[in-house]
Amino acid sequence: MIFEKINLGQHLSVFSFPISDSESEVLMHFLQGAKEFFEMPDDEKLKYKVSGGALNFRGYFQYKSQNYDIHGKKKDLKEGFDFGKHSMDRGYNHFYGANICPPQMHNFNSIFHFFENKGEQFVQKLEEEFEAKENKISHLFDPSIVNLRVIHYPAREVVNDQQIHLVEHYDPGFATFLFSDETATEYFCGEQNKWILIPTNKNTVSVVFGSTAQRWSEGKIQAPLHKIEYLRKARTSLCFFYNPAFAAQVKSLTNKDNFNAGRFIYCESVEEPSRHDSIYDDILLNRIK
Repeated sequence: MIFEKINLGQHLSVFSFPISDSESEVLMHFLQGAKEFFEMPDDEKLKYKVSGGALNFRGYFQYKSQNYDIHGKKKDLKEGFDFGKHSMDRGYNHFYGANICPPQMHNFNSIFHFFENKGEQFVQKLEEEFEAKENKISHLFDPSIVNLRVIHYPAREVVNDQQIHLVEHYDPGFATFLFSDETATEYFCGEQNKWILIPTNKNTVSVVFGSTAQRWSEGKIQAPLHKIEYLRKARTSLCFFYNPAFAAQVKSLTNKDNFNAGRFIYCESVEEPSRHDSIYDDILLNRIK
């Protein structure tokens, strides 16, 4: 696999890698099926909604399930469908099954297989890049915590501060794989002090690093600030979140940092500090339904 750095500065932030015509065809077929699903009436889509909404990483979630930003002003308005993968003996509610799979996306297993394979190759390449000998990370992805999220952004002609596609954020996990036939993701380049819109390509998958990778690499990797631009045309994209095992204890390259992957990704990086312990315990004891 050949990786190409997308230049946002001196640190590694966003990569892309080419895929074959046959791989692209499989992804495009799945993407088209997802578009057809999101065009269905709300009452049909709601048949695939699972209790708990987007927090459970499974099933359909509506626009209203999305949160405002920390200032309570800007929405990241989108609907989506999650195919989580249960890979823990106990704990976080990741799973997929025929009972929550619409016929338009029946081949999600092949999509999972594709991204998981690419994820394994990618992490191994990173270890080679940084000459990680003692504190490798690839073994911490067995079992991995992964989630395939299909996202649909509506078109919007009129925008203001209370509207959509404005939430600037960092991904908390290790890496996010992105595939779409519509360009819309903007990344912030600190060195140039501006947002950069990166074009999409049907034969390319983008890889966006998260804060977990930043901590493991001791800053050699930087999780980029990114957002979705204003859309005058609806956009559907595939996002595959590739993370270490929930209970994995991550040691950084030179032992300067040591942290629990699950606690950081699902608790500390996304919730109020006062709730860290209670959320972590709830996840471990499977109290989140």
